[in-house]
Amino acid sequence: MGISGILTTHIGAKNVLLAGGACVILGLIGLVFVANFWWAAITLFLAGAGSALVYTPLLSIAINLYPKKRGTVMGLLMSGAGIGMLLSGLMVPFLLHQLLS
Repeated sequence: MGISGILTTHIGAKNVLLAGGACVILGLIGLVFVANFWWAAITLFLAGAGSALVYTPLLSIAINLYPKKRGTVMGLLMSGAGIGMLLSGLMVPFLLHQLLS
């Protein structure tokens, strides 16, 4: 069982969303200062843990905001990661070719 649901019941969905967002921000800012493998591992772990904390409360908040469009809301939130991977799969090779040639 994930910790996101447990935290949501104890401190509220908005607070978990804010805490997870703060973890993501700190992790991504920490990536700017990567000097070795361990620092990169710690900051990426922080960003990933924050991302995991954000997803569940965000879904419940969005569904509560639009109860009649529950399927659309869930579809849009779940498709975000897939669309991001698709776009990065298209953009990264192009950008590497442009930057390295």
